[in-house]
Amino acid sequence: MDNNKISLIEDIEELYAREKSKVLIKGIFLHIIRGYKIFLASDIHIEALNNIVRIRYRINGIFKRSR
Repeated sequence: MDNNKISLIEDIEELYAREKSKVLIKGIFLHIIRGYKIFLASDIHIEALNNIVRIRYRINGIFKRSR
């Protein structure tokens, strides 16, 4: 992982730690961190639909839905 991605992940982790009010926002931060650190996703797509937020990761060129 290059230094820019490491710095980005550290920034997102800090935002996650400081977020106290909105569960949805904290959950999105958690998915971003998980996507890059665990799944090594190259892209993370966050879609706001009517009643849900859909999160998909691109891993090895294939989209996978978050669970």
